[in-house]
Amino acid sequence: TIGEKGLVARVGGDEFVAIVTENVDADHLCWLGDSLIEKATRPVMFGSVALEVGCSIGVSIWPRHGRTAAEIIGAADAFLYESKRAGRGQVTIGEFTHVEGRTKDKAA
Repeated sequence: TIGEKGLVARVGGDEFVAIVTENVDADHLCWLGDSLIEKATRPVMFGSVALEVGCSIGVSIWPRHGRTAAEIIGAADAFLYESKRAGRGQVTIGEFTHVEGRTKDKAA
């Protein structure tokens, strides 16, 4: 899903970081997040059992949410926990939580 527009790395357990270097406006990032959630949550058959996982995403944008790698990763982590608190299976970019098809402004 990220393709040549960025890089994805596993940073531990069940956590991944994606660095997107092209087409980084909020609408595209919401679409990208929705696509990642949809693909990650597809059931996988293991014998006769369907295995399922959940997925939530926090997105930070340089330099809006930080200037150093530590600040950007820290902001993304905080936004990830916002997604989880809002009901999981969502994308949170800063003050916005995106649930496929609709965006909620937390400031409103």
